[in-house]
Amino acid sequence: MSKFQPQQVKQISYLQDFKCAAASCVDSCCVGWIVGVTQDNKKFYEEQNSEILQYVEPQNDKEFQMLRCDDGSCSQLENNLCSVQKNFGEAYLPDICYTFPRSYKKIAGEVYMAANLACPESLKVALFNNKAGDFSKWNEVEQSRPKAGLYNYTSEKSAILEVDQTLNIFSAIVEMIDDTSCNSDYAMSKLLLLARQMDQKDDFNWLNLKSEIAQISKDKIAKIAAENFAKVTVQNDLFGVLKAIFVLTKIDRPRYNKVVAVIKECVGDYELSEDEFLRNYQMILKSWNNSQNNFDQILKNFIKAKLSYRTFLIGLENKQQNITAFALEYLVVKMALMCFNHKLQREMTAEETIDVIQPLTKRFYGLKNDKLQNFCIDLQWQDCGKLIAVLLNFSQDRKSKFSQLISKISSKFYNK
Repeated sequence: MSKFQPQQVKQISYLQDFKCAAASCVDSCCVGWIVGVTQDNKKFYEEQNSEILQYVEPQNDKEFQMLRCDDGSCSQLENNLCSVQKNFGEAYLPDICYTFPRSYKKIAGEVYMAANLACPESLKVALFNNKAGDFSKWNEVEQSRPKAGLYNYTSEKSAILEVDQTLNIFSAIVEMIDDTSCNSDYAMSKLLLLARQMDQKDDFNWLNLKSEIAQISKDKIAKIAAENFAKVTVQNDLFGVLKAIFVLTKIDRPRYNKVVAVIKECVGDYELSEDEFLRNYQMILKSWNNSQNNFDQILKNFIKAKLSYRTFLIGLENKQQNITAFALEYLVVKMALMCFNHKLQREMTAEETIDVIQPLTKRFYGLKNDKLQNFCIDLQWQDCGKLIAVLLNFSQDRKSKFSQLISKISSKFYNK
């Protein structure tokens, strides 16, 4: 591995502040994950350091993994530090350990590096480093070891783009999300509609993305929400968000269980009656709307960070389905923040915010995207309009059951 030539990558700006917390990490990536060892890694150990081989076992017919302890941690984790890196150096780490939490995508011949948010430190720098250009600038950096197994993410429709055009497109999407006239729910709705346009319009104008974005006005989103309001029910949609928290991403981990316990305490289980659930939800929502925390900017940063991880739409096929699955994660994160904000009844610290969001994003990171997409299809969220109604309607204060409000919804609300 040390024989490889350095690799030039484009690193998203906010990652320049990332630094592994190592022994002080609150949720070590060496615990609870299978640490894969590629054939190239194994060959390197055979040639350079056979001592490490005693800790490598087959994972399947073609791949290998590091041995794990009974608690699910890597056998090489000692006092929350990696003994392979400590004793032999970074060059001897398996590929996954060398790169995590960084995420690499090859688009238009260039390698882009963002990060997934399963790591507490990558999440922290994404949500709270609000320097100008954090999500729209990409810095050239050199890595001593290239990421293996990259393939070109450019889709057929976007194959006409040059590197600079690709970066300009992502900057335009970031600008759309940052629009101060729209809160994070509207920003998520805009992203859904933009993804649908990219999928459905054969003449989608990649080179003038701002003109495409301009067609997605706040009024248009409000109209779509109003038209689809009657399709939204507590049982199928709000309960669906809770089911994602309690069932879909369920795993027995202390930090995750703490988040789930607070949600159950505040809003109840997804099997609760509609009346009971709405009564709890209305109290939570009132507390949320009166909060002094700047959660809206945090949620917008969450959207942008996740979008950069997902190749900022350009390299994705079925963009609408991918963003629908992402919207589920967004709703789960927002619900968790709402519940903690309600319980604490005070301004949440940055550390507390990370402690709420990160265990959820780590669980979503471990799920295959087709599982998330199928879950959304079961909720009938593949209908972009219905999901927009979910996003907007769930953020408003309701004084009676949703079913009673269908006939009372005022068009004035949507024209604000």
